[in-house]
Amino acid sequence: MMLRLRLYLLILLALLLPAFAARAAALLDLAGAEALPPPPKVDARAWLLMEARTGQVLAAGQPDQRLPQASLTKLMTAYVVLRAAKAGQIRLDDPVTIGDKAWRTGGSRIYLNKGDQVPVETLLRGLLANSGNDAAVALAEHLGGSLEGFAALMNQAAAQLGLSNSHFVTPHGLHHPDHYTSARDLGILARAIILEFPEHYPLFGLKSFTYGKVTQRNRNRLLWREDSAVDGMKTGFTVPARYCVVNSAQRGELRLISIVLGAPNPQVRFENSAALLDYGFSHYRLDTLVAPAQPLTEVRVWGATAKRLPLGLTEPLYLLRVRAPSEPVRLEFEAPEFELNGTLSVGDAYGRLRAYLGQKLIHQQSLYALQPLQESGFFARAADAAQRLWEEWFN
Repeated sequence: MMLRLRLYLLILLALLLPAFAARAAALLDLAGAEALPPPPKVDARAWLLMEARTGQVLAAGQPDQRLPQASLTKLMTAYVVLRAAKAGQIRLDDPVTIGDKAWRTGGSRIYLNKGDQVPVETLLRGLLANSGNDAAVALAEHLGGSLEGFAALMNQAAAQLGLSNSHFVTPHGLHHPDHYTSARDLGILARAIILEFPEHYPLFGLKSFTYGKVTQRNRNRLLWREDSAVDGMKTGFTVPARYCVVNSAQRGELRLISIVLGAPNPQVRFENSAALLDYGFSHYRLDTLVAPAQPLTEVRVWGATAKRLPLGLTEPLYLLRVRAPSEPVRLEFEAPEFELNGTLSVGDAYGRLRAYLGQKLIHQQSLYALQPLQESGFFARAADAAQRLWEEWFN
């Protein structure tokens, strides 16, 4: 009887422990975060709000669900083309001969004519402003040799970016069962475009485009609303994908990316996107903790042409935080003195930076040399050795 009772208690405990553990984890998460209102309700299959500089996800719903991506595909098409231009494989003023396949492509078009010679940048403008499927095919054939070749380039780029829930078959996004993405992957892709190609980002916010005698307006309504701060990205629609949009907006230092996939109608997708962006701007701020090349601390160096080495960061350090008043950030540096053997170049890592919010460690990274150093000559090194010995004996 006692053995049976113990068995029942063990079974009951096994059933309750997972639920208790989940509840405890939720309480720990809440205890470590400042109180925030919940994000707005989003009427869509999947959605996500991301901060662009840090890549931090501020809110999301079903962010890793694989879904059809419609014309949001053209963000990857543009990324692959811009990356090839940056690598010197093509030029944006290269002429592209419009072939039969591009001319015959259906759906949204910029009405290319077979045999036209069109610069790459003009095709990019038609691709992004007017969602030209014909422009997508022309770019794909020019860079990849064929649609299959370009799809291979798209999937290669996706793997390098870490898009774990994406697969590309076409450059335009007309429906194919093996052509899909996720809200999180689109956030990563959009962030890569913004950070890697800032000089070309205005292409993603063109309000209209004219090819030949045909002028078309961008379908992204938020570009036309001055109060939205939206300055770019892409819309998409097919019957299986429903209504989709990726938007980016900036206020001050804070740039946000919102993704809405599978909204029931175009009005809802824009309302959802605007609500997510407003939520992010209302409740978060981005602080620049450290500017690049700013001396933060210095270290004593023995046996070098300079006695002290300034240390700092080669890239700016940002902190994304809730707008509510909070404790100041405290920076601490660890950089023990050392003896130089050889040379030290600008950007070489030495030492450590740690950032604390209250008593909580929120960030740590290497410090970097802000000036070059060379090993000193024999007599200077001997003098340094004598001084070092003196300090060890009498200090």
